Amino acid sequence: MSADASEPRDLDNGFAYWTTRGFWAIVDQALFAVSNLIINVLLARWLSPREYGAFVTAYVVLLLVSVAHLGLLVEPMMVLGPSRFGRGREFRDYFSFLLRFQWAFGAAVAAAFLVLGGVTYAFGADLLGGTFAGLALAAPFIFLSWLTRRACYVERQPSIAALGGGVNLLIAGAGAVLLYQFGVLTSVAAQLLMGAAAIVSSGVILKRLGHPWFPTLPAIETHSLLREHWNFFRWTGSAGVLSFAQGLVF
Repeated sequence: MSADASEPRDLDNGFAYWTTRGFWAIVDQALFAVSNLIINVLLARWLSPREYGAFVTAYVVLLLVSVAHLGLLVEPMMVLGPSRFGRGREFRDYFSFLLRFQWAFGAAVAAAFLVLGGVTYAFGADLLGGTFAGLALAAPFIFLSWLTRRACYVERQPSIAALGGGVNLLIAGAGAVLLYQFGVLTSVAAQLLMGAAAIVSSGVILKRLGHPWFPTLPAIETHSLLREHWNFFRWTGSAGVLSFAQGLVF
């Protein structure tokens, strides 16, 4: 076959390759947005104003903390992952480092939310205190699901991210309906439901990518990576806080 004949076929294959991945990326983002929309609409309709207010307040605090999560883990991974580690064994070692970092970050966030819940409960906001306690259990897994979804893009497998998004939507939506039907849907139950959906969707993604939940210490220099991630956060964190304040401070 001549070079002129093979060139159009290469172009067609490349176009199909990126079109397919673009399609799955759009599906993933749509599922993620629809999942959040459906949960918020259902909770707004089915919870009392006081319960829904506690849920929204706790969730907004979660979004504020997510600025640190994005700046310390997700955004550096999206930059360093493709440019330095690529795919294969090197990225597996890097992602093992990120998972260990993720568990440490999640434990710190859970402890902070427990303390915050205890303080608000002590000052008489018992409902909000209980909601923060529920969020303390759910937050590490919610952040884990966000990290694993983005890892699919580094691995160039957005279809797996879309699969995780579909699982999350199914569990969160069906779970909210069931909890409401049994009369046990509360702001605390809603937080725990989000955590359960995140656990299952993260498990599906990690299994499909071939990564363990609790990886061993990777054979890479972790101290220098921690410094790089921290330096990355130093200039992205302030921008993230300003973005949060612009849209959600009210």
